[in-house]
Amino acid sequence: MPIEIIGISGHHEGKRFSFDEHKQSIGFGRSSVNDIVFPADDTSISRQHLSLQLENDRYQVAMQADNPVFINDEEAYPDDELPLGKHRLTVGLKDSPEQFEIVITSQDEGLAVTEPSYKIKQSTAKQHKSLRKTVAVAIAVLAVVGFVGYQLLHETSNLLDKQLQLLAAQSEKANVRAQFEDTVLSQRDSVYLVAIKSGERLIGQGTAWVVGDGVLATNAHVVEGLQEALEDSGGDIEAVVISPQGPDNLQHKIIGMEIHPHWDMFSEHQTNVYRLMDDGSNLDLTPAYDVALLSVDQADALAAPLKIASNADLYDLDSGAAVAFVGYPMEDAIGGGFNYSSPTPQVQFGAVTSVTDYFMVRESDQRNHLIQHSLPAHGGASGSPIFNVNGEVVALFNAGNVVFVEGHRVATGIGVNFAQRADILNEMLNDSVAQVEPQRLEFWGQRLSEYKTPAEIIVSDWRRMLASNGVDTSNIQENKKSLVLSEYLEEYEVYYWEGQINVEPGKQKLVIAEPVNVADIDLVWFDQYEDAVVGDNGSEPFAIGYLDEDTDWQALQNNNLMVYSAEQGVSFNLYVYTVE
Repeated sequence: MPIEIIGISGHHEGKRFSFDEHKQSIGFGRSSVNDIVFPADDTSISRQHLSLQLENDRYQVAMQADNPVFINDEEAYPDDELPLGKHRLTVGLKDSPEQFEIVITSQDEGLAVTEPSYKIKQSTAKQHKSLRKTVAVAIAVLAVVGFVGYQLLHETSNLLDKQLQLLAAQSEKANVRAQFEDTVLSQRDSVYLVAIKSGERLIGQGTAWVVGDGVLATNAHVVEGLQEALEDSGGDIEAVVISPQGPDNLQHKIIGMEIHPHWDMFSEHQTNVYRLMDDGSNLDLTPAYDVALLSVDQADALAAPLKIASNADLYDLDSGAAVAFVGYPMEDAIGGGFNYSSPTPQVQFGAVTSVTDYFMVRESDQRNHLIQHSLPAHGGASGSPIFNVNGEVVALFNAGNVVFVEGHRVATGIGVNFAQRADILNEMLNDSVAQVEPQRLEFWGQRLSEYKTPAEIIVSDWRRMLASNGVDTSNIQENKKSLVLSEYLEEYEVYYWEGQINVEPGKQKLVIAEPVNVADIDLVWFDQYEDAVVGDNGSEPFAIGYLDEDTDWQALQNNNLMVYSAEQGVSFNLYVYTVE
């Protein structure tokens, strides 16, 4: 069914748009995906204000219920049909200048046009208006009939009110979502691609966004990757951020990098205080304080800074909150996901799934810095700003739940990924990291003390094993020594400690060597003939030796225990447990 649309007034005055019978949908709105596009700054028109859909040889109006549209000076509703002939379309309020003449003709001009003998299909909103009038008239008529009739109609009216309230709520929700989308999309130009530049070749590294005058924010691990690449190159490459604004897509050279001080400090603290989960697996926490700042040249040419949400809004962030990110996920994407020299950022919408501290515990508002969310995670999205419904940055995307399949990272089915709440970025911008550091260090120690050391888990398992064999474990004796691997054994290129362990026949012994700081150590127990009786050459940062009732105690007289490591100066605790 051919259709011609002619601009009468407004932005498209004098323009003609012709579509043949194969055109199933004709869109009007500010988004570039529409057939008739309005200026981006004309906020009286929605991004996708309306469309004309061809259904069963009739054009129907498709639109949000709260988007004003008038046809032939009458308010239009979703699913209204347009018969053959001429119609006057007003996009916006009734007095809007955005007016068009629509001419719909038959595919076969030789046939007479069928006189429309149907009624224009009413939308849900029209039906409710008509029903309201009917109910009002019925109430007036039945007022004299009696109290029962009135009550029945009163209940019907209340039910209708609830239905209308539900429709209004749904409409408001759709409107909020549309505004959220508009706000996020309007800030894409402030989100830059981070890349390594070698000659004319660009290699994407992550995402950064403008946070101040000549300054962009990203993840600490993105900056570490840049620093390693620059150090390894010998000066043959440079680090840049690339604007998404075409056609020039200005490239800014990165002239300064600053990582949050607690990025390294937390990692070292976790590593130096080695802990295990209750099931014996390693305590492997998500990256913490993973934020950093980049300084670039041509500061005046950067896009506008993004606004970080207030602390009050950050503290209110909770499960179910709608969020979105703008960034450059590129890992394993076809063609890299985009053109590196003219990058177009990706936009994704999701929700917060939980808010906790870095130990996965819901803590006080000031410590809940780990945001878990449903936004998809792929390499390159690191550093992306995450927005709330007000278009303010609440977090920086930094990690995801992934597994490695044939050398490639693949997202797990859990659908939960990670971000750093934006107030830790504010600490850098406000130079207030030192103020919170003492309390933060104390808190880390408190949290880590709640997890078990390897020695605690090993002794607990040993105690259960003895008890199952009928051994009385109430009189287990513990002897602890703090030692250092200082002697060097050149033949095996290891540093070692050697000492004698008193062996009493009939007593079972458990020996554990546990480094104070994580280091790979091993132990071996020799008998009087210098033969190894027990050895632990594992790669864990602790070593164990065990003697039971089957041991040849006579051969073990005057025996020696050696603990060794390839690392010099390792401090360790030696635990010797004995039981009858």
